[in-house]
Amino acid sequence: MEDNQGLSSSPYISLTTYRPPKTKHIFEASKLPVSCIVQPFLPEESLPLAIFQTDDIVRCKFCKSYINPFVNFQDSGSNWRCNLCKCLNPVDARYFAPLDEKGIRSDLNKRVELQYCSYDIIAPESYMYRPPMPAVFFFVVDISHKSKDLGYLDCVLDAISGIVEESYMPGMPRTLVGLIAFDTAVHFISFGENGPSVVTVAEKHDEMFLPVPRESLLVSLEDNSDKFLQGIDLLRSMPSFPISTAYRCALRASYLVLHNQGGKNLVFVAENHSESGHPKEFSLNATLPFFKDFATEMSQVNVSCDVFICSSQYSNVLSLGEVAKYTGGEVFYYPNFTRKQAGEKLENEIWMVITRKTVWEAAMRLRVSKDWKATHVYGHFVIRSGDLLCLPNFNESQTVTYDFKLENMITEDDYFYLQAALLYTSNEGERRIRVHNLRTPYTDQVRNIYEYANNDTLVAIISKKALSEMARQSKLEVGRNYIEARCREVVSSCAGNVPRSLNFFVLSCLGAMKHPLFVNQSLGCK
Repeated sequence: MEDNQGLSSSPYISLTTYRPPKTKHIFEASKLPVSCIVQPFLPEESLPLAIFQTDDIVRCKFCKSYINPFVNFQDSGSNWRCNLCKCLNPVDARYFAPLDEKGIRSDLNKRVELQYCSYDIIAPESYMYRPPMPAVFFFVVDISHKSKDLGYLDCVLDAISGIVEESYMPGMPRTLVGLIAFDTAVHFISFGENGPSVVTVAEKHDEMFLPVPRESLLVSLEDNSDKFLQGIDLLRSMPSFPISTAYRCALRASYLVLHNQGGKNLVFVAENHSESGHPKEFSLNATLPFFKDFATEMSQVNVSCDVFICSSQYSNVLSLGEVAKYTGGEVFYYPNFTRKQAGEKLENEIWMVITRKTVWEAAMRLRVSKDWKATHVYGHFVIRSGDLLCLPNFNESQTVTYDFKLENMITEDDYFYLQAALLYTSNEGERRIRVHNLRTPYTDQVRNIYEYANNDTLVAIISKKALSEMARQSKLEVGRNYIEARCREVVSSCAGNVPRSLNFFVLSCLGAMKHPLFVNQSLGCK
């Protein structure tokens, strides 16, 4: 149980070092960033459920952190001191339990939230602004000649139909699905009583509308699985144009369908000519304003986008995938696509995205010990109201990375604490709060910071920062230079005596620098 209580380790929160510095002088001298990677979900895991007898979840009245194994009960159990902000909180009469001679609550073995570092809470109605949403999957498919000729369209439709036919769609029986296609126009698939039909709307960027009622475009898969499969087959035989230019319109159309519901957009693009640009116009941050602004709109109504892009020539992947960055989605890119070489990979990744554990309408906040401050956050999200991350969808593979800064000398505590809380809706329609806590000792020696360093987490975070700098300055060489500079700083700070924990640090940095993202200027994307 030691690991689950966050004593110097946690499978859900990884620190760059498990001996954070106790003074600003040591913090600045070590040259090793104090950062963490939070992964709220792990494959095939199940957390204990904390049950509160009332609708009031026990939280600190000052910093709003959730009660956890590291709080300190005082005054015969009538008060508890928050481990994060050090403020004293009264214990509600309905939560009270006397303390034994060691200061331990008499009901400790019945209190999941006081035994385990990581646990789930069923959220009361006060944490909901509407009933929990169902799992919603909306497919936006490029049906241009290029998509058909490359075999891309058949791969996509085979994967989707296979998941439906084999009953692997998550969230059943509440799951909702929808389908539209695009080339130089947007083709809505309406699932009426007599089967699926196609309604086409010409390309109009900001004037897109729904030609049929929303209820016929987004339907229950449980009741309409045969019609949905017929709609997929309908796309295979639809006449289309040689190129696709209606990518933006298709995104706008999906937004109109989902904006009252929320859900996951899966967008499949084959060489969208309206966003291609020119390969000589190389820039890592020259995205079109439309995509970021539109992604923010989607995020506000809990709509996310996963974008699958195939290409046989240059594609402006940065602009096409911008909607994924700000909605908690992902981008999958297949350069020089042929079905023979990459078809199986594409189908496997579609299966993975749809069937892996995904939660809905999520929001996340991380709290850190007094005297520390989170300075930067890295991931796919929109920040809403200060430090609250808006995550329309969140899956078991996703992480969020935080940088920390020590603002004052630590005087009151011997331990560094973190708490990550994620509010979400499960596939089963339950509104839950997932809480992860971590505790690890401080140190006043630079040597200890390095001896307890986490090599994998450190290299991963340096690489994330390198990508961020590379995009900000729009130069590929910046990424490699950043990794090299941070590697030199850390090694030189060890004064030639690298501890065992960092034996593979230099090798790992060299490996990161050889990744195609940092060395290959001919990936076919911008």
